Amino acid sequence: MIITLLWLLLAAGVVVGAVALLLGKDVEPAVALVSAAVSAIALLVSLRTPSPARGSAAERAEKLRVKVRAQATRESATRGIWEGQPMVIRWRATGLRAAGGLAVELPAAGDSGELITGFTRSRVPKRLVVTGEPGSGKTGFALLLTLVMTEPAAAVPVPVTLPLSSWLPEETLHAWINRRLLLDYGFLDDGGNGSRGGPSPTVIELFERGLLLPIFDGLDELAEERRAPVLATLNSDLWSRSFVITSRIGQFTPDLARLIDGALVTTLQPLDANAAARYLIDRDGGEALAPLLAELTTRPDGEVAAALSTPLMLFLTLTQYRNNHPLPADLLADGSRLRIERHLVSAFIPAVLTGPGADPSTWRPAVAQTTLRFLSEYLRNSGSGDLAWWEMHRAVRTRAFFPIVRVIGGGVGSAVLGAILFGLFGLLQVGLALGFAVGSTAGLVLTLLGPDAPRQSAPSIRDKKNPRRALYRSIGFGLVGAVMGGIDSALLFDGMSYVVAHALIFGLTFGIARSLHEEAIPKEAGTPEGFLNNDRKATAYSWGLGALAGALVGGIDGAFLGTRLSHSLKEALQTHQAWGLGLPTWQQAMLGAFVSALAAGGGLGLMSQASSASARFASARLWFAFRGRAPLRLMPFLEYAYDLGILRRSGPYYQFRHQIISDHLLAATPERASGPTRDAELSK
Repeated sequence: MIITLLWLLLAAGVVVGAVALLLGKDVEPAVALVSAAVSAIALLVSLRTPSPARGSAAERAEKLRVKVRAQATRESATRGIWEGQPMVIRWRATGLRAAGGLAVELPAAGDSGELITGFTRSRVPKRLVVTGEPGSGKTGFALLLTLVMTEPAAAVPVPVTLPLSSWLPEETLHAWINRRLLLDYGFLDDGGNGSRGGPSPTVIELFERGLLLPIFDGLDELAEERRAPVLATLNSDLWSRSFVITSRIGQFTPDLARLIDGALVTTLQPLDANAAARYLIDRDGGEALAPLLAELTTRPDGEVAAALSTPLMLFLTLTQYRNNHPLPADLLADGSRLRIERHLVSAFIPAVLTGPGADPSTWRPAVAQTTLRFLSEYLRNSGSGDLAWWEMHRAVRTRAFFPIVRVIGGGVGSAVLGAILFGLFGLLQVGLALGFAVGSTAGLVLTLLGPDAPRQSAPSIRDKKNPRRALYRSIGFGLVGAVMGGIDSALLFDGMSYVVAHALIFGLTFGIARSLHEEAIPKEAGTPEGFLNNDRKATAYSWGLGALAGALVGGIDGAFLGTRLSHSLKEALQTHQAWGLGLPTWQQAMLGAFVSALAAGGGLGLMSQASSASARFASARLWFAFRGRAPLRLMPFLEYAYDLGILRRSGPYYQFRHQIISDHLLAATPERASGPTRDAELSK
C-alpha cells in the first residue's frame, strides 16, 4: 500500500510539474491542480483500511464456531428440528458400503443421535453420505450434526455447509470453497490473497490443520454430467479428507458411490406413527392436535401416518396447526397420502401469511404469494437456488430498459447540475443542454462498460480480482470527467491553460474515484442487506471525493473570478448587473467552492450510482412493481418472508427454505417448469 501511495505522489508531481511548465506565469490553474492532487492522495491515505490482525487459526476457528452455531440454532428452531430436544431420525446403511473408514466403525442402522456421536468420535478420516427421499430430513440431519459439533466443549472441526449448486463449472474446488466461505464469513479474509480471488491464507490454514469440516449439500442439484467429476475431485483433494455429502437417493447411484473411498453411505428412513406423534406432542401444537393424534394412534399404518412419515411433512403440519389451520376433518377420515401431502404443501404459505406472526396490513397475502411465485420462476430460470439481489436485473426481459434508464437518468440529472452551475453566469439554457448532452453520453459509456458487481464500502486502490477490467472502467470514468471539466472551463474562462488544468483535475478525480472500490467482501458474516449497504456506501465515497475536488478547484476559480473569467461572458454579466461579480473575493471563493462541489460531486456521484449494483437493483424493482410482479420495497419483503420461515439466508443470498414449496409455486403458474416439480414427485 505504501509503495502504491509513493507512486501516486510521484505521478502527481510529474503531472503538476508538466502543467506548471505549460502555464508559465499563469499559476492559478497549477495551484488548483496541486490542491486537487494533494487532496486526492490525502483521501486515499485517510481511507486506507489496515488489514485486521489475523490471530491464530484456533481463534479464527472459534469465532467461526460461534457464528455457525448461531445460524444453525435459528435455522433448526425455524424448522422445528430442535425444540427442547432434537428430532430423532432413523437411518440404515445402504448396500453401497465402502471398505474402511466409518463404514467399519459404525453399525448398519441406528438413529441420528448414534450416527452423529459415532461420526464425531471417529479418529479416521470421516466420510459420510446422507441420502433420502425429498423431505426425509437430510438438511435436518446436517443441522443436528452442526449443533453437536459446535457445542462449546466440542474439540472437533467446525462444520461449514457449502451448497454444491453454487460451485461454478469453471472454478477449482479451492477457489469455490474460498469464495463461498468469504461470502458467508468475511472475517476469514485477512486482506491477503483472499481479496485477489485466490484462497485466503486463513482458509488454507484452517483446512490444513483440520479445523473445518465441509458439508457438501445437494449433490442432486448438480447437473447429472457434473456429479461424477465433482465426487472424484472431493475424493482426492486434501481439503476434503473428511466430509459430509447430502443427496436425494435417486441421484446417488452405485457408480457414483464407487468414486468415494472409505465413505459410509446411509439412507434416512421414514418416521413411524409413534415418532410422528411424539414430535407433535413435544412441540405443543395445541389442543387442535387431538383428532390428529388420535388418528395416528388408532391407525399407525393408515394414510395419515404415511403422509406424516417425513420430517418435512411433520414440520408443515405443525406450522399449520400453530397458525390455526388444522387438517380438514375429511382428510383425517378418508384422505389419501397424496391428498394430505398436497394439502400440507399448498396450505403452508397461506397459513404463515395469515398467522400470528404475519403482517397482512403491510404485506397483503395475495401480493405476497404473487411475489413468491415470481421469485420461484426467477430461480428456476436462473438455474440456481441462490437469490442474489444484485443479479435480479436479469429478470427484466426488456434489454433496452437499463440503457434507457442510464441515458435519460444521466441526462436529466446532469442537466439539473449544469443549470445550477451555468445559471449563475446567465447561461441557463447552455447549462441545461450541455448537462443533458454530457450526462446522456456518460450513460452510454457506462452501458458499454457493463455493470458493476456489488462493491466494498472500505475502498482499496484497485480491483485486485480483475485489474484489466478495472483499468478500463477507471479510464472510462476519467475520460468523462476530463470532458466535463474541459468543456465547463472552456465556456467560463479564457485561455487553453484552464481547459487543460480542469480536464486533468477532473479526469484524475473521476478515474481515481472509480478505482477506489473492489468487489464486496463483508467483514462479518454476510447478509443480503449488508451487501446492499456496502454498495451504497461505496457510491457515497464517490459523491464525497467529487465534492472535495470540486470545492477545492471551485474555490480557487472563484477567488480569481474577476481576472480569469471569459471576457465576453464578463461583459454580458456586467451588462445585466449580475450580483455575483459584486461580491467580495472571499465570498466569490466560497460561492465557487459550493457550486463546483455540487456539480463535481453530483456528476461523479451520478456516474458511480448509475454503474452500481444497488442502482441497477433499484431500477429492476421499479420494473417489477410496474409489472405487478413484486413490491417496490422488495428487500423488506424478503426479510419478512425470512422471518416467517418461507425463505432462509445463506451469506448474502436468500433461498427457499424448502424446495418443495418453490416447486408448488411453480406448479401453480401458467408456464410450468421444464422438469418435473415436487408435486409431480408426490403423485408417483
